Amino acid sequence: MSLRDHRKTLGVSQDATPDEIKSAYRKLAKQYHPDTNSGDPEAARKFREVTEAYKSLNDNASSKSGGMSGGSAFDDDLGDFANSEIFNHIFDVMFKRGYGAADDFSGMDPGFFSRRQGPSSQGGGKRSGAPVRGDDREREVEVTLEEAFSGADKVIETDSGDKIRVKVPSGVLHGAKVRVRGHGGKGRDGGADGDLFLVLTVLEHERFQLDGQNLRTRFDVPFTLAAIGGTIEYVHLDGQKHAIDVQPFRKGETTLVAKGRGWPERPNSPAGHLLIDLKAVLPETLSERQRKLLEEFEDTAPSYRSDLLAKVAR
Repeated sequence: MSLRDHRKTLGVSQDATPDEIKSAYRKLAKQYHPDTNSGDPEAARKFREVTEAYKSLNDNASSKSGGMSGGSAFDDDLGDFANSEIFNHIFDVMFKRGYGAADDFSGMDPGFFSRRQGPSSQGGGKRSGAPVRGDDREREVEVTLEEAFSGADKVIETDSGDKIRVKVPSGVLHGAKVRVRGHGGKGRDGGADGDLFLVLTVLEHERFQLDGQNLRTRFDVPFTLAAIGGTIEYVHLDGQKHAIDVQPFRKGETTLVAKGRGWPERPNSPAGHLLIDLKAVLPETLSERQRKLLEEFEDTAPSYRSDLLAKVAR
């Protein structure tokens, strides 16, 4: 194709200046650009024609100037693009293999054309990707059973080194997650930061255990309490002291139920109960007076000793 035909392809006169040719090419390349005419074979053909025409005029101008010291007036628009593997790949796909499936351009950088357009497109600003939200992060945090029961404020250090105060709600269970908004991974291109999820590990307690929605504890009590009953006091997980009446129990062990004093109420779960296991314990040593008192008791209840020992002898 002659230079005259190339000028005709770009729609410029035969005596057009380099700036006029450049301006015409920019307009046509933008009009038929693959980025804005995906799947349009006619636009792809036009884009190839105007690019080849511009390249030929560029080469001609470069040869006239001796091909030295800065090239032609067209180089800043076409330059390496016209001679690149990407350029050749585009036209190999479109004209050697036909206008095939959308994945014909797989393996190419999808932002290439956008970067080549530079500040001349989109109203003069560079095109950027869509906002990308930051990743959510997880971190294990240990809490005591008292903190899980009553709720607590925990100071947590984030990945960025910031220290934040987090409210652990009352009644959380082992494995529960507390969400801290905006303290996860950083967003990109204006996207929001992700969230930080604190995965709670509830530590074991020396006296209280969680049993479903109930709490359970165990106390050793004197055998006299089992025999005649009485009142005991205990300190709950919230640090408050409570009293509970104990009725006589004959088997050495019993379980008391303090209703509503178990694990705190949660959504769809009412407050649990406190189960208090009591075990009567004999004294390790007896004084002479204590021994005599027990012997007197035995004398006043002869059937008590004989009936129990008879069961053993069977």
